[in-house]
Amino acid sequence: MNISAAVREYAVMQICQEFRTTWAGARLQLFDLVEAWPQTGLREQDLELALQELIGSGFFTGLPASPESGFVLSEVGAEMLAHTGLGLFGMDEYLRVSGALSKARRRVRDAGQKPRPPASPAAPGIERRAG
Repeated sequence: MNISAAVREYAVMQICQEFRTTWAGARLQLFDLVEAWPQTGLREQDLELALQELIGSGFFTGLPASPESGFVLSEVGAEMLAHTGLGLFGMDEYLRVSGALSKARRRVRDAGQKPRPPASPAAPGIERRAG
């Protein structure tokens, strides 16, 4: 699957928002980013590419000094986060990017689920009585 830079970057932006790393100077710990990444449905390789792209664009101030210090959100990154969604992308690109991430998340979710038994004809929460 070929994932665009916009999809990768949007996934990191959503993680930043999830961890409330939304203002200039806020730190996103590498551990938190790595732990949250599998839920995006994207590959580890996509995380590496996203970080390279976001550091290159000035979203983060640079590489962390140590794994414990985390990534520091820049003024540019805070501005991008303030306009995530329709403000950052046009409507068409926003729908494409969010759709691609939703599809990747479903793929991961579905891979972890076991087949469900057929639904009971009774209404939810109501047990059927025999005879």
